[in-house]
Amino acid sequence: MLLVLGAASFAEEATVTAEVPQAYTLEELVTMAEDKSQQDILNDFKIEFAQDNLEDAIEVAEFNAYNGGGRLETLFRMTKVHVETFRAESELKLAQLQKEADEYAIITQVHDLVYDVKTMEIGVEAAKVRQAQAEMQYEADLKRYELGLISLLDLNNSQNDYQTAQIDVMEAESDLRDATNQLKIKVGLDPVSELTLDVAVTRLPFDWSYTPQLARSVIEKDQDLYGKYADYFADKTLFELTDDAYEPYDKEYKIAFYDYEISRLAYEDAFDSFATGLRGDFFDLDVLDMKIGIQDLYLEIAEKNHDIAEQKLALGLISEADRLGEEADYLEARQNRLTSIINYNMKVLALEELLGDQ
Repeated sequence: MLLVLGAASFAEEATVTAEVPQAYTLEELVTMAEDKSQQDILNDFKIEFAQDNLEDAIEVAEFNAYNGGGRLETLFRMTKVHVETFRAESELKLAQLQKEADEYAIITQVHDLVYDVKTMEIGVEAAKVRQAQAEMQYEADLKRYELGLISLLDLNNSQNDYQTAQIDVMEAESDLRDATNQLKIKVGLDPVSELTLDVAVTRLPFDWSYTPQLARSVIEKDQDLYGKYADYFADKTLFELTDDAYEPYDKEYKIAFYDYEISRLAYEDAFDSFATGLRGDFFDLDVLDMKIGIQDLYLEIAEKNHDIAEQKLALGLISEADRLGEEADYLEARQNRLTSIINYNMKVLALEELLGDQ
């Protein structure tokens, strides 16, 4: 008897001291993914290399700027030194932008993976409800067939629906496992460990409104656009010097003008594309916001129908299979609303990367 009591006490103690799996927030998962990434180290080396190049350019500039020669020669040398220093500064800026882009890519990727898991969780729940509904329908049809009320073909169709629902559950569970494993890999968790999320998927805050000046204010945030702007500024500076020193028919003038025109057109074309895309992103965000409102209405209707079905079941007006049908529709509406919020949030993340300092 004492032995039995001792065993019971030990079992109770084990139950009390058992570890509860940690529920990870989005912020914690992002930090874990950042700690696991090696890209930050590589980008720091690139920035350090660009910083060294800039310091070398400044040192050369200080040596060459006052190295004798006539007024025009000195002017040329001073301007070219200025341009070369600017190019070195641009390379440093581009290296810093790449570091920021890679850091933000981790945030976006973790959000995307977490959203996949949350979506798949509802998908599994909905598939199980559909399976329970199909199972009840098959069992009812089996009894009807035994009583001679339906044909064998009807019974086979019901059985096929049930088997299909079982397959849907297995596929949904497989998708959830895959999404969860992808997230574990990204944040550096052991694949066999349990992953619990403390995440409520809601709309991310976004307060900016589009203005025609917005595109110009973020030139230095977009790598491609800033790179073309740097080329344009450097070639423009060299051409202005050449324009003061040479005639339009001189070879030096023609070469400088050609380089300037090519870089100017490339920059203007890139800026027009960038500005058009930015306007489109804001328009898309408005559309995605409206879609959330539409899904809110669908969810409200589905929730009411679900509640009504609960009441009808209690009154014996419908079967449990019918109630499960309404529950499945409700879960599908929840999943659709979740998807619309996710699409909105991913667009917000893309815009925040570009406009975060505005």
